[in-house]
Amino acid sequence: MSPGAGGRTPGRPASVTSPGRQARQGTSLFLLALLGYGAVVHHGVGPSPLGASPESAAPWWAPRGFLLELLADSALAPLLARPLLHVLALTLPALVLAALVFAWTRAVLARTLALAAVLAVGLFAFYGGGPARLVWSFFHWRGSAVMVTLAALTAAFALAPLWVARVRAWHVAPRVGVYGVACLTLLELQRSVTGTDPTLPLAVSPWPVLPVFGVGVAVPLFAALFAGLALGLAGLALLTRGSGPAPRVGGAVLLAAGVAIVPLGLRAGALSGLLPFGASTGTTRFAAALAALAIAAAAWGPWRRAPALRARAALFAFTAVLLAVPTAGGRLLERWDYAETREERASRLIEALESYFERQQLYPDSLTELVEARDLVSVPRPRLGLLGAQEFVYQSFGTSYLLEFSAPRWVQCQYNPPFEDEETAEDEADLGEGSWSCPSQPPELW
Repeated sequence: MSPGAGGRTPGRPASVTSPGRQARQGTSLFLLALLGYGAVVHHGVGPSPLGASPESAAPWWAPRGFLLELLADSALAPLLARPLLHVLALTLPALVLAALVFAWTRAVLARTLALAAVLAVGLFAFYGGGPARLVWSFFHWRGSAVMVTLAALTAAFALAPLWVARVRAWHVAPRVGVYGVACLTLLELQRSVTGTDPTLPLAVSPWPVLPVFGVGVAVPLFAALFAGLALGLAGLALLTRGSGPAPRVGGAVLLAAGVAIVPLGLRAGALSGLLPFGASTGTTRFAAALAALAIAAAAWGPWRRAPALRARAALFAFTAVLLAVPTAGGRLLERWDYAETREERASRLIEALESYFERQQLYPDSLTELVEARDLVSVPRPRLGLLGAQEFVYQSFGTSYLLEFSAPRWVQCQYNPPFEDEETAEDEADLGEGSWSCPSQPPELW
């Protein structure tokens, strides 16, 4: 029978809504409520720009701090004096709304937005109260942008297996294209963002939060977690496959390795200086407990059968590799850029400056004079990723000079030529070599 008038199928009431539509409506409702709550917290706890007068009109998107004023005049005022309770109280409603979003939908984008909103609210609450409020006041809109972007990146990394499972159903060309764009973005975040370049390419804050914490810390930790989940689920698959000593021993070894890989990664990162915190015994034990809980949660329900466990383990392993490739590649390219700039391009400049000084007995006022004097074909630029448009900073002091360039993270390199005075001018052997303020290898931040 064909549909009746109005496009309705006979026998189906017009008031009945399909389950899929109900899920979309519920998801949209909870997600909009969560994003709206995040905006309220941002405007309600965020400070005005440092040095702004109370009479100055703030733009519509700027925070106003009205929520802190309301809390200060209410029975909840003691929360403001206790930062942890302050953060928990403001983040709890966001957690509830995010849990509802996760319960109503399996859509990866909706879940990522929900998790990002929770993380952003937590950051707003932390930097909106106590001494950290001054940091947000100093950076103002840059601080807001950094917190939102960091929350979005962290949420995407945390739910990376869901994204991989979703994209895996696409054709090969879109899959390669999406991963290529994501990989290049992560590489450029590590290579092109520096806190010492006044132009701040690809950076919204003088402190390189996104490449250091968003990529350099979060990605390796999540990659280690997913690798641990892969090993643990593979071990459980061996244990549940059947009897026999070999599968049981192998499964137990893989399961133990899955639980241990995260705390071992924490210790290695702390010892190598990659992480901004130490890995104490309590921290590693807590990480091992979280890894064990994560493995148990991933193996719950329909994943208890061996084939499903193996498929789940393969997904986590593939995700860990996909995250590790741009992170490790970014670290290698950082070192390549640094070595190329310091040892090759800066060295050409230094040699040209010395040739000019031998003829003129003075250093040039600008580097372009080296090209005019044919000591250089062109003035080289520091190598800083694909999008970095830096130039060497040069200051002439007549018989001396200062040459500087910015490197990724928080590194500013300065070079001074050998100091020459009247007592040592006649004996060039006593002049020594020029000095760099930065080592030959990129230093770590911590």
